[in-house]
Amino acid sequence: MAEDEGAGKRGRGHESLSSTSLLRKYKHSLTQVLGPLECRINRSQGHREEGRRGSTQIYGRKAGLSAVPPGVPGHSLIPEPTYIAPLSCSRGSEDKWLGLVTNLPPQAVAQYRKVMGSRTPEEKLQNLKLYLSMIPRHKGTEKLQRQVRRQISEIEDEIGQRRSRRASARRARQFFERERDSPLVALVGRAQSGKSNLLAALTLARPHITGLPFATQRPVIGAYHFDGIVYQIVEIPAIWPHASIPSPHADILRGSDLIVIVIDLQGELGSQMRIVEELRKSGIALGMPSRAVRIERRDAGGISVIGTSSLIKMGELLKLLRAEGMDSLVVRLGSLSTLDDVLAAVRGTIVKPTLLIANKLDAPGGVEACGELTASYGKMYRIIAASALTGSGLEDIGRTFLSTMGVMRVFTKPPGEVRPSHKPVLIRQGATVAELAVMIHKELAKALRYARIWRSGRHIEGLRVGPNFVLEDMDAVELRG
Repeated sequence: MAEDEGAGKRGRGHESLSSTSLLRKYKHSLTQVLGPLECRINRSQGHREEGRRGSTQIYGRKAGLSAVPPGVPGHSLIPEPTYIAPLSCSRGSEDKWLGLVTNLPPQAVAQYRKVMGSRTPEEKLQNLKLYLSMIPRHKGTEKLQRQVRRQISEIEDEIGQRRSRRASARRARQFFERERDSPLVALVGRAQSGKSNLLAALTLARPHITGLPFATQRPVIGAYHFDGIVYQIVEIPAIWPHASIPSPHADILRGSDLIVIVIDLQGELGSQMRIVEELRKSGIALGMPSRAVRIERRDAGGISVIGTSSLIKMGELLKLLRAEGMDSLVVRLGSLSTLDDVLAAVRGTIVKPTLLIANKLDAPGGVEACGELTASYGKMYRIIAASALTGSGLEDIGRTFLSTMGVMRVFTKPPGEVRPSHKPVLIRQGATVAELAVMIHKELAKALRYARIWRSGRHIEGLRVGPNFVLEDMDAVELRG
């Protein structure tokens, strides 16, 4: 009886303890097990119903808690059957915590570290599937399994989309086989701007011309011959306003040597010129050779600027470069380069030479619209007025393509031959003999001693020059090693 009475007193004493007094009494013991983490204590009311009013339950947020805190009689420590994460853990940061689950085998934890160290989506997908197979199948890991399966599904979708983009790019490349020495000219514009008529006027291609908008559904290629040069001209399907450019079409534009924007002089000029911003969103900036900026990164040596631009102040340029984290590099400016051009070059945006063809000059109001276009954009882009239907303004378009791209024609003459090659080499304007030798073969450039120049119209016949001699358009050059 004495023992029962004592037991009853101990039971009544235990039952009368409040949650607050229990925490105070066993604060040290709880801190050793839970640390400074949030706990939740339910008072024991002696009921058989578990969970809500069963024995006092202390829910911790620390992995591996399964023992009763020392010195706490009649209380069980029950960890939450979920993965361990901060209270404010967002869905995007769950990856860090997927491996921290109670009673997770060490092999699974090691595999999770491989998941976090994956470098490619394919590698991460493979590691995640193996990690899922190592997770024990019980109620405590159900949430973790769902999260891993969701991640696997998301990565599979990502890989599928990337493969689809690659397939589209391959299909785009199959539209034509680009010649190595042939410049690629891309025609872009809004619907019914006259791109198909222009392609038909310059080449033997027969695009689908119906007079209806969006008749061209895929790129169409044609060849345009001019003084020994074979231009490949490709018409890109019409660009929708405020729409992203399909990746296969953007790939063609990135690989082109010149982008021609065909402007409909009977349409709204501002809406058509917004193509410039739509191309920029796809990582393609438009400009002229005089605006071209070349960036050469180096390990040390500070910032070196070669060339000057009337539109850039040196202080603003240095401030921009340092704001982008550039401390050591060489910047080559064009005569009309702007800070936007520098920023595009620093961020890796592709800058393409651009020509604007103001089409439908023969239409009513065409001359006035062309004047308005020139007044608004003439300082930024080269503009020629033409009519694809009559052919006016297109007589010397091949030479215009060359000058807009910033290149010139140079003919090589093998030693001992009487005549130079009939096929020119395209090289940048202002290039030297040494640069030409590098283009032909690096070993030839190393062994180069001098060259002989033939220049028509200047009465220069076989002039001996050094490697630093500046070439001009239509020069014939004999390289000597």
